[in-house]
Amino acid sequence: MNADERCAFCGARATERDHLTGCPAGTRTYLDPDVWVPCDRTCNLVNEHAWSAAGLLVAPAPLLVVRMKRFAYGTARLHDASWTGPVHPGFWGGVHRLATDVVVALERLA
Repeated sequence: MNADERCAFCGARATERDHLTGCPAGTRTYLDPDVWVPCDRTCNLVNEHAWSAAGLLVAPAPLLVVRMKRFAYGTARLHDASWTGPVHPGFWGGVHRLATDVVVALERLA
């Protein structure tokens, strides 16, 4: 993290990345590696605890559903924090890939 980056949630100095869709349970591979915002450790843990409380930490639902629920939760927190960015260069490409995966899944259902 750059020394001048601020946590997207609380404005403290950012020390890590909050990957808005996280990892599948038991792995270290991010579901959407480019879909992250700068954060501090405390805010990252708040998100993890909230996922746990919502049943999204180890989720039985299809992985795409888990990705979208986690993304919806993270973006709601960003909205509540009135965060306006900036985002890193790969962020929108990652969001595009996530949205495309949703469209493909919906088309298969149609």
